[in-house]
Amino acid sequence: MSKRESQKNLIYLFPSFLEHPGLQRKVSGQVKGLNALYNCQLYAIPSSALHPKWHRALAYFRFTIHSIIKAIQCDMTYIRLNAKYPLLLYILSKLASKKPIIIEVNSNYNVELPYLGRHFEYKCYQWIMKKLIHSKAHLAFPSQTVYDEVKQVHPHTHQVHFLQNGYIKDDAPLTDHEETKLRQLITTIQALKKPDTKLAVLVSSVPSPRAIDLIQVLTHYPTLKLVSIGSESLNSIHASITYIPTISPKILDHLLPYFDLGVAPQYSHETGFFGGSILKTCAYLANGLPIITDYEDSLETTELSPYIFNFRKYQDQFPNEFKDWLTVEHDRNQIKSIAKPILNWEKILGSIIQKAIQDHEIPSKLTK
Repeated sequence: MSKRESQKNLIYLFPSFLEHPGLQRKVSGQVKGLNALYNCQLYAIPSSALHPKWHRALAYFRFTIHSIIKAIQCDMTYIRLNAKYPLLLYILSKLASKKPIIIEVNSNYNVELPYLGRHFEYKCYQWIMKKLIHSKAHLAFPSQTVYDEVKQVHPHTHQVHFLQNGYIKDDAPLTDHEETKLRQLITTIQALKKPDTKLAVLVSSVPSPRAIDLIQVLTHYPTLKLVSIGSESLNSIHASITYIPTISPKILDHLLPYFDLGVAPQYSHETGFFGGSILKTCAYLANGLPIITDYEDSLETTELSPYIFNFRKYQDQFPNEFKDWLTVEHDRNQIKSIAKPILNWEKILGSIIQKAIQDHEIPSKLTK
């Protein structure tokens, strides 16, 4: 038996449409990190949001049945919570007494679902969370807000974890079309560069009101030139903002090094998030960009803290503090070297998996 065959099998269940490029990047990074520890297989719902309702309903049913079978057959299960699958999640809560089950809770459903008017789904979420929190399943929350709320209600549970988002660049070479697109974008960006001016980028298709507020503040700094990727609406805020249409994460990785700063998309009030980990800030830092934000980013508690400016912390002192921060020449290679181990999915997920393993005493490469 080979060394890899001797490893345990882990099924990664993704009960949503895996169509958004940013989401694809995150999931592929997680799977790559998990594969370094176990034989990991990704199983996503075999449908699309563009398919008719009957097709999606059939896909939901098939996904539930196949996921239950796969979870029973595999040694461990990692799943991203979707409240539309109460039966699947309930069975996983029961399976958690026999094998490690890790559930990523990626939204503040207590706020989001009522806000969206999805009341039946909200009731399903409340019911299944009660089952999960009293089971042996391990819950991982990328939102510091939701994590803190759950820990406050259940302070003694060791099965609730904060999940720092990670980031991994796409190693695949650019296609000829992507190369051409990148050269055009680099020419555009380089034309914006002026002496004593820094280029800041905001990557967001639909900026939240808090992001718009932050952009409005930043437009008052003449030494800062703003570029919006994905949101043309920001041009109405200030004529100086340059708009670039949405680009793929792969092209973005090659383009980000031409900027000086990254502007975090910000959480919206409707999500109920006021702190945590946003994928875009991970992308900025992984590419060596300091970031500007107005929320408590979880990376502020790491060695990356000097490269994160949270303007809400300074209140009345903001103008002077921000001017001073803008004058600092940050070492981009140092930012990247610090960010790389912190944003490593293998390390991030490995620590959570290890705790789930310890509950079931399954040997792992982490414990050898």
